[in-house]
Amino acid sequence: MPEDDKHLIVESYPAIYPEPLDYGDCTDEHCKDAWKALQWMLGKANAGTLGRYFQIDSLPFRRVENISFEEQVRFEGWIFGVL
Repeated sequence: MPEDDKHLIVESYPAIYPEPLDYGDCTDEHCKDAWKALQWMLGKANAGTLGRYFQIDSLPFRRVENISFEEQVRFEGWIFGVL
C-alpha cells in the first residue's frame, strides 16, 4: 500500500442525523442507519461543507507532557463527532 494512503475509522450515531425523505431499498434497521449517515454526508458534500467536519481543533490531552498535539493524535487517535 502506498505511504500516502489514509484510513479513517468512524463510529456513527444514526440518531443524531435527520430522517431522510426515503430509505431507498433499505428494509432493516442497520441499513436504515447507514442510509441516514450516507444521506447526511452526501448533503454536506454537495453543499461543500463536509470538509469542516474533519477539522480537529488542537486540544491538550494532558496524558503525556511535552509532546505535540499531532504526536498525541498519531498515538491515540481521536474521536470524530458530528453535532
